[in-house]
Amino acid sequence: MPLPHSSYGPAASSLTAEADSGWVTNTQAADDDLDPSMTAAKLARLDRITGYRVDFDDLTKVSHQGLLIGAESDVDLFRTKAGDARYVARQASDFRRFEGKLTSNGYITDRVSYFAVPGVRGARGIRAHFHAGAFTLWETAAVFPVGVLAASVALDRSDRRDVRAEVRRLALALRQRIRGVLAGKVHDKPLTQHFAKLGRRGPPPGGPELSRMAISPIDFDVRVKPTRQGYVRDPDDVAKYVREFKSVTFGSSALSSLKAEVELGPNTKSAQNFLAVMRAIFHGPTGKKFLRRVMVSSVPQRLRPNFRWTSVSLTKFAAGDEALAYTARARVFNVRIQLAFCAVRRGPVVESLTLVSEANERIPRLDIVRAARTAAARIDLDLSR
Repeated sequence: MPLPHSSYGPAASSLTAEADSGWVTNTQAADDDLDPSMTAAKLARLDRITGYRVDFDDLTKVSHQGLLIGAESDVDLFRTKAGDARYVARQASDFRRFEGKLTSNGYITDRVSYFAVPGVRGARGIRAHFHAGAFTLWETAAVFPVGVLAASVALDRSDRRDVRAEVRRLALALRQRIRGVLAGKVHDKPLTQHFAKLGRRGPPPGGPELSRMAISPIDFDVRVKPTRQGYVRDPDDVAKYVREFKSVTFGSSALSSLKAEVELGPNTKSAQNFLAVMRAIFHGPTGKKFLRRVMVSSVPQRLRPNFRWTSVSLTKFAAGDEALAYTARARVFNVRIQLAFCAVRRGPVVESLTLVSEANERIPRLDIVRAARTAAARIDLDLSR
């Protein structure tokens, strides 16, 4: 029932199917909902059964002005028309309800406006601006009921160009396609690609083995043991592995902790998108200001009055296929600490490292680069097996 790629026209020619396309359970729908308090149980009480999404995007272009970077359509199945109608009304009203607030996807939405969608009964058109740090995106969407089905279509742009007329056209096309499927007249599939299952807890079938990619005890100059390690579940990854060390020395840096997170995406594009969005968020003065706020929010409330970030800076270097890093210095009472974060990508794999110094110690740039390149070498070693 969702729209195929050709429906979006030439502007979407560079967009490719996203890995979150496909069946959408109540749990997945709740995770993607604007409302941070939404749960699978609440959706079930709205009579939602399941849904199907087809999402085309290219988030590597998110920092380029004047481009279409996303096009998506969804169809959700409900047990009753009443539940369907309540869901559609809630989806539209949530944009206004959460305007200016942090949503479940980590962005703030503002500049919300509504518009009519003539010819589609019960439809609401919505236009909103999403932003986090220096990342910014304009979404124009339409939601509407079709019997016990809730349908939506959306276009995402890197600029504020008015695409309401195009969304109106797409809403009509989506309603017509749904009716065609129900009448047995439409048989082509809008999603022709197969993606690996996301959210697995454990090693991916057929490899690679992420535990061999994470920073290891043999990468330290003296014998150490991890305080935590193992696979964890992440809804955006095929698999994710975490390994953490406490009170270690890496190179010349005395660290209170070093944490490595290895994430395997469904394809190289998804890993590229991840770093592109992160780079966009932290870009320029706005990004640094946002990063500072994020760091302050991670500090326990009782320590915040005595906690001050004295500097935040980005670090540029080459590692893997691409890499990024930032460092931050803070003062707690009379104690100075430094934090360094870096992420390195090799193909569909991203390894993120978080290093926190011991009190009144520093983390030289050389050790940050060394950690990133060590991670890249470990990823290469296992991918080449």
